[in-house]
Amino acid sequence: YYLAGNEAAAKDMLKQIMVSRNPAYTCDLSGEELYNEICIQKRIETWLEGCRYFDAKRRNETMDRNASENHSYTAIVYFNTGEYTGHDYRMIYRIPQKELETNTSIGPEDDNE
Repeated sequence: YYLAGNEAAAKDMLKQIMVSRNPAYTCDLSGEELYNEICIQKRIETWLEGCRYFDAKRRNETMDRNASENHSYTAIVYFNTGEYTGHDYRMIYRIPQKELETNTSIGPEDDNE
């Protein structure tokens, strides 16, 4: 609703979602602050469900892995920097080699390199 320009409906939907977590929740934000609140609450609501990757790509958010506790960015060669945007080349999945070998409709030129 927010992205469609209907802030009132966005606030109502946010309240509807939040009432199960916190019955006293209210939101008097507007504009960019409302959008940020919606994004934060979505991250909380969908924690560990695999939505963060797609949200970061769609919004071109910067991912900061410098302070990561559960996986050091220096240990992962593919992500050789601690900070990258949603449109960074490392955020594009490659087509699996097995798929390239078995699917005659695609070839190496179709891969996301």
